[in-house]
Amino acid sequence: MFTLRIKNAPSGSRYWWATYNNALYHSLYFLDLDEVWECPHSADGQTDLIIVVLKENLYEFTHYIEGLGPIYNNKNYLYDCSTAKMSEGNIPWKWIAIGAGIVGAAVLLLPKRKG
Repeated sequence: MFTLRIKNAPSGSRYWWATYNNALYHSLYFLDLDEVWECPHSADGQTDLIIVVLKENLYEFTHYIEGLGPIYNNKNYLYDCSTAKMSEGNIPWKWIAIGAGIVGAAVLLLPKRKG
């Protein structure tokens, strides 16, 4: 239960894919370069994360790395293809928008202050 996204994919890249825990858990489909993988499975400190970046034809790799981690639950990770480094990233924009929508709805439901 974590999120992962990539940045700075090599020129000619179109999709990416990730897997961990000896390929037991993986993204269900090839992700667009700007897409976030919202992994629903437990991470528990795994250190065998693999990221593959592919061309449009889906069989030519533009970037491949394995052995990333540790990864933990309830974290947001950002992998930079240009530096081959993974760090804790920002919360995905989608989650910020949902959170802002919830807060905005809550503010609209608050009673008006008297006086």
